[in-house]
Amino acid sequence: MCGHPRFKPKAGDTVNSSRDVPYSILRYFPITPRLQRLFMSKTTAQYMKWHVDGVRHDESVITHPADADAWKQFDATHELFAQEPRNVRLGLCTDGFNPFSGSKTPYSCWPVFVTPYNLPPSMCMRREYIFLSLLIPGPKSPGKRLDVYLRPLIDELKVLWDNGVTTYDAWQKKNFNMKAALLWTISDFPAYGMLSGWSTHGRLSCPICMKNTKSFRLQHGAKPCWFDCHRQYLPAGHAFRRDRYSFKKSTVENSFPPKRMSGVDILNELDKLEEANFGANSRGKKGDFGTIHNWGKTKDNANAREDLKLICKRPNLELVFENGKQFEDSLKELDPNISEDEILIVRDKDFSRWIKNQVDTGHIRSRIIQQIAYGPSKSVTSYNGLKVNGYIFHTKDHDKNRATMNSGVCVKGNIYGENDLDYYGILEEILELSYLGDGNSVFIFGCCWFDPINGVKVDERYGLVDIKYKSRLQSNEPFVLAEQAQQVYYTKYPHSGNKSNGEWWAACKVRAKLYMNETLHDPDEEPNGQDDSNDFYQDSVSELRAQNVILEDEVISLFDANAPMEEVNVEDINCPLDTLLNDEFINDNEDFDGENSESACSEDENEDYVM
Repeated sequence: MCGHPRFKPKAGDTVNSSRDVPYSILRYFPITPRLQRLFMSKTTAQYMKWHVDGVRHDESVITHPADADAWKQFDATHELFAQEPRNVRLGLCTDGFNPFSGSKTPYSCWPVFVTPYNLPPSMCMRREYIFLSLLIPGPKSPGKRLDVYLRPLIDELKVLWDNGVTTYDAWQKKNFNMKAALLWTISDFPAYGMLSGWSTHGRLSCPICMKNTKSFRLQHGAKPCWFDCHRQYLPAGHAFRRDRYSFKKSTVENSFPPKRMSGVDILNELDKLEEANFGANSRGKKGDFGTIHNWGKTKDNANAREDLKLICKRPNLELVFENGKQFEDSLKELDPNISEDEILIVRDKDFSRWIKNQVDTGHIRSRIIQQIAYGPSKSVTSYNGLKVNGYIFHTKDHDKNRATMNSGVCVKGNIYGENDLDYYGILEEILELSYLGDGNSVFIFGCCWFDPINGVKVDERYGLVDIKYKSRLQSNEPFVLAEQAQQVYYTKYPHSGNKSNGEWWAACKVRAKLYMNETLHDPDEEPNGQDDSNDFYQDSVSELRAQNVILEDEVISLFDANAPMEEVNVEDINCPLDTLLNDEFINDNEDFDGENSESACSEDENEDYVM
């Protein structure tokens, strides 16, 4: 279909060689048996008609997709399908992720999920009703080949739409012909381009505005920009349309939004195109187009600030100095032949003094920069624990008598290129620096870093990271911002008789945990007290004590009664640090019990498709 061979070419003797090796293997899990199982339970079968007879407490509020116009229009268009409330409405979702969280080597695996929307809102988004239908292997993103991988699922959906399958309803105790329809797909904007075939790059990437877009190219950033393209969708008398300051400066929006194309209009436009080719050489696909915008990530840099000055009236965000010159420009004026490396050296040495001089001479208008230009207070606060980025970090001294490890730190390096360096270390200090102004403070980590060149090795195939725990980075910059840190833990390999192997630790990255003030439960469901997560989480018990430290030779230790503290109701394990260095570190909340997870379909229903 796509013109690409299925199997890799054989080398040498083709007669006596082993079996054919496919380029890629697609894991496909049929959804029909799982949809039929929803009707085998009396309770679930009853709820499969909730979208029709479910109680809405406020009819003016959309509490379910069935209350939206798109669902109602679908039912009006396909009346025979809508006459049977047990027919299943489906949504499809896909995105890429790296299954090897501790891997340095990029790997993109793409699962495809299907979920039925017949169920009430409290059920349709639960894990047991989200069906994994496809598992597209890596290591690279499928890209334009995604339609080839989706072919088995599309074929099954066509059967469910055209013919249906005979299904037993345990609630009504009789058979019926179950059909299914895929109503929409849910994805971020890049994946939207892969699913629909619409180009999500360039000025015309908006599938709503199309050729009527108001996007423009940034003068300094040289990127397409859609800033202030949405005021045209506001009501005619809205105050934002006349706002000359909060959006594009000195701009009043008088235009109206472009006319939305109907489904018939889109089909007519697609009929003018050549027939689509599947696979990597595809130039277009016929499909539905969504309305959700997700423009991806932003990048705040010097060019962005220069463009901001041209487009907006935000003087507090403009990093403008004397004669509009920044620090690097002033150095180049003094020495036109200065190199970029020399600029970095001078910046690290003189920038703080230079920016303070700019504040003193009145050339900086930003209030925040004026406050931080004078540097932090000489008195800082030291902690032995900190919650940040979804992790709980503890210092090495706090971990000394524990069997758990929460002092491992990983920071993304600043060597830009094909192989960025990740820095691994041990957390030794947690300091809070305070600046002038209310709330101007920052947390920094003081760490002992391993040598990233000779003390870190990465498995080329699996991307697993090993650390030589005796290596040290000879650096006078032990500090990093707390917001830059990821948490890792280190563990030794089992003894294999090879002495050199004992010098290396395995570095395992920890998944960030979302901390909430309370646990939310379904009001109709009793909490079972069980944790369904198999992720590696860090220590949730923390003693946060603070002391004042003077950044001069004299050190004064005081107990701060207002410092955040938690009750510790856990029996500490008396285990010296020397013992930990020779044994494996164990991360808290590590769950190795995988026997409770239930598969959504039996083994004989799974199929392997050779691509």
